[in-house]
Parts: sequence; structure tokens; C-alpha cells
Amino acid sequence: MDEWLACIPLRNRNNLNPLSFSLDMDVNETRAVELFVKLTEENISILDVNYNVLSRDKLFFIDSYKKYNDIPKIIYDFNLNTDIDVDDSMVEIVFSLVAFPKYKPDNIECPSKKGKSEKFMLSGAKKTPSIYQLLSRSGDN
Repeated sequence: MDEWLACIPLRNRNNLNPLSFSLDMDVNETRAVELFVKLTEENISILDVNYNVLSRDKLFFIDSYKKYNDIPKIIYDFNLNTDIDVDDSMVEIVFSLVAFPKYKPDNIECPSKKGKSEKFMLSGAKKTPSIYQLLSRSGDN
């Protein structure tokens, strides 16, 4: 994980995706998600999580929330100029790096990109037990 994070450009450190980590580092997707969730725990706090609501076609960002329970059931879509119902297929889970390394090692070899991963959407992520843990924790904060 350290190696992968050290190679992420600064502009991407607020939009980390466990599926990208899984693909780049050849790690099982479930394990990658579990690791990302673990790194959000209060006693570790290396990553933070955000829930981005996207348009139904997933082309436009609508709004972002720190807690899953804060996502409204209905939201205004400026592109459609109307209120729309929000469902889990419209919610992208993104992580941001909050504990930055003090330095980047000189001898690190960045892993090569092995392709473009899909968005990490809540509808698919809910199948992972650690995501349920994250969602239940997000309502308590």
C-alpha cells in the first residue's frame, strides 16, 4: 500500500479507489476494499471516505457527503433541472489520503498501471462485509 500511495500523483490523492489499487497491485478486490476501510478507522486515520452522488448516467458529479446517512433520498440534478431519487447505484465511494508520507523514497519503483478500473459504486460494494461496517460507523460520527 505504501508503495502504491507514494506513486499516486498529488492531484489524485483525494480520489483513491480500492479497485484501482487491486488492479495495479494484483490484490484481490475484496481484500483491497477491506484494507481501505481499515485505514479509515479512527485509531488509524490514514484514509478518509466520501460518498459522491453522481447523475444516473454517472457522467456528472452532483454532491459529496462525509457520512452515508447524510445522503438525501431526493436530490436536485442541475443537468436535468429537476429533483431525482437517489439510489445506491448513483453513489460512488472515494477515499482520500489524510496522513501524507514525510518523504518519497528514492529507490521506489512505481507499479505500472494495468488498466482502468471501474468506479467503486455503493451498489456493488454493499456485498462486502467491511463496507457494511463502514456504513454503520458513518452514521455514528
